[in-house]
Amino acid sequence: MRVQTNGVLLNTAFLRLFDERDVLVGVSVDGDRRAHDLHRRRRGGEGSHADVSAGLARLTAPPTVACSPAS
Repeated sequence: MRVQTNGVLLNTAFLRLFDERDVLVGVSVDGDRRAHDLHRRRRGGEGSHADVSAGLARLTAPPTVACSPAS
């Protein structure tokens, strides 16, 4: 299964779900900040490049390992 996203809503819950279900994730980015923000604006008019970059950072971060105390 695959999903294509602008990356803005890539949060921990989605990333866990995608990992559990082996979903491949594609992120749409229109170049550098200037090029991207020229055409991809939020409702208020501001560009979304910073949010997309944050989503990409979460997507490409090394997985965290949940540790539980030894019993």
